[in-house]
Amino acid sequence: MLLQLFFIKNSCSQINLVKNPSFEDTIMCPNMWGYVDPYVYFWINPTISTPDYYNSCAVFGTGCSVPLNAPNVFQYPFTGNGYCGVFAFEIPNPNERDYIQGQLTDSLIAGEQYTVSFYVNLANFSAISISNMGAYLSSTPISNGSGALLSYIPQIIGTTYIDDTLAWVLIKGDFTALGGERYITIGNFFDDGNTDTLTVYPGSFGSTKISYYYIDEVSVVKKFMIPSIIGGNNIFEINGLPDNCILYLYNTLGQIVYKNENYKNDFNSINLRSGIYYYYVELPGKEIHKGKLCINH
Repeated sequence: MLLQLFFIKNSCSQINLVKNPSFEDTIMCPNMWGYVDPYVYFWINPTISTPDYYNSCAVFGTGCSVPLNAPNVFQYPFTGNGYCGVFAFEIPNPNERDYIQGQLTDSLIAGEQYTVSFYVNLANFSAISISNMGAYLSSTPISNGSGALLSYIPQIIGTTYIDDTLAWVLIKGDFTALGGERYITIGNFFDDGNTDTLTVYPGSFGSTKISYYYIDEVSVVKKFMIPSIIGGNNIFEINGLPDNCILYLYNTLGQIVYKNENYKNDFNSINLRSGIYYYYVELPGKEIHKGKLCINH
C-alpha cells in the first residue's frame, strides 16, 4: 500500500529552547555599560569585548537605563523590560566585535530542522549599518580569548542592511541540526573585508565610525512541518505537533471524512478510498495550515 503526499511546509511558534530569551530574568539591575555576565541569567560575553545589557530597572546615568540609555540615545525593548547591545563593526578598529552567548534548555536533535530568530535595532548613535548580523549554534561554548572576530560560519545570517533606529527588525532562518547544539552566539561573524556596510548617519563618535545593534527576543524552535508520512504505514504525521491541534480531512465533494479536535498523529488512511483529499489543520492561536493529500492504495 502506497501513500503519496503533496504538501506545503510551514513553521509556527512552539516551545522556545532559548533560556531567558528576552533577557528579563536578571541577577541584578545593570549599573555599568560593558557587561552582560553579572546581570543576566544564562547569557555571557564569550570574548573579552564588552557587550552591554539594558533594563528599565537601571538608573539613568549608568548608560544602561531603558528607554533612555543616555542623552539622545533611546530605545524601547521589543518585549519586556530588557535587551542587549553589541558593536558589530568599527572604523578604524579592524575586526573588533562584540557577541552575546546564550544557553538552550536542551540539545538539538541531529537531522531535525529548527527555526532560529532574533530581533535587532540599529542604535541611533551608529554611523554604519550592516547586513551580516547572524547566529551560530554550537555544542560547546565558543570563545577566542580576545575582543576580535569569532571565525565561525553562522547558520543564520541577515540578508539586508538593517538601518532602522526606531522599529525592531526580525532576523530569521531555518537550519538542520548536526546534533548536540546547546549554545547560541549572536553577532557579526564576518571579517571587515566581507562585512557589507552602508554609511547611514553621521554617528556620535567623531572619526570612529561604528555599527551598534540592540538585540531582543531570541528564539530557537523545532520547525513545524506539515505533513509527512512515515514509511508505508499510512499514518498522517505532523512533525513538531503541538497539543490541542485540530485536524479535518475533506474529500473532493467538500465532505468531512475525518475530524479530530486533539490530533495525536493517530490517523490511519486504511479506511479511506484511493483519491484526492484535503487537510485542514488548526493550531492553538487559530493559525491555519491546509493542503492536498493523495492516497493511492
